[in-house]
Parts: sequence; C-alpha cells; structure tokens
Amino acid sequence: MQFTVVQLITSGLLLFGASATFAANGFANTCTHTSLNTTEPRWLQAVCPYGNGQQRYAGIDLDDCLSYNGNLVCGGSGYSQECYGCELTGSTNLTCRCDYGDSDATKDVDLNTCIGIDAEGELYC
Repeated sequence: MQFTVVQLITSGLLLFGASATFAANGFANTCTHTSLNTTEPRWLQAVCPYGNGQQRYAGIDLDDCLSYNGNLVCGGSGYSQECYGCELTGSTNLTCRCDYGDSDATKDVDLNTCIGIDAEGELYC
C-alpha cells in the first residue's frame, strides 16, 4: 500500500489531534498594567504583546471565566451573582466578598491560573 506525503501528514495530524488551542493560564507572564475596569469591575484589562513586539489593550469579562461554589474557581461562569466588592490584590489575585450561607466570606483566586493570552494578544479563559 502506498501513501502520498499529504495522506501521511493528514493521517498524522488526525492521529495526534493537532490543534491551535492555548493553555488558559499564564497571561501575567507577558501582560502588564493589569487592573479591573473602574466602571465595570468584572472586566479584567491589561496591556499584552502580539505580533512582532507590538502591544495592545486587552480585556475579558471575568463573569465568563469564574464561578462560585463556596470558593471562587476557574471555569464555569456567573461568579458575580454571588460575589461583589472584588479587587485585585497584587497583579493577579482577585479577592471578593461572596455569599456564604447566612453571612459573607472573603474568597480569592489567582487569575494567572485561569486566564491566558493568545497569539493576537487577546485574553481568554
């Protein structure tokens, strides 16, 4: 049985599941000036690299990246339904007050473990 180069390459890509996905973490390794938007505090904003050393302003709605299950966690969505008064402590640690039974509790999550940056300098979860 003979195969062409294209058939071998296609088969190899299918076998190894090649894809163009990135790990959703580590944005702070390359982005700077990280902050929460002052008018919409669910929005994380930063200056991130892309292309040939260029920089861009990037932002992401953290409500699409975080959930609350008694703790703030990466993945899921809707943390802002239970948590409020959030602020960044350090450059990547999000600290919030969250509903916890009959009272509130302070919860935090390291956004650098939840948010990544793609080749275009966009943040994603």
